[in-house]
Amino acid sequence: MTMRQAMFDRSSAFESQENLINWLRTQDLVLQRWRDDVLAQPDADMRFIERLEAHRSWLAWELSRVEGVV
Repeated sequence: MTMRQAMFDRSSAFESQENLINWLRTQDLVLQRWRDDVLAQPDADMRFIERLEAHRSWLAWELSRVEGVV
């Protein structure tokens, strides 16, 4: 199975690659805003922020892979 086939199979729940890309971008935006909300609190949990950023890094990596297939 080629990378292109694997990405298509994985994204079959979405109507198109474009929808998958838009969903991934939306998830990143949600995480950014969540991070900003947490950072605005005086007792912000930095470990939580680190976990959010780790997830954002994964999303960015996944997005680059998906966009490379389109």
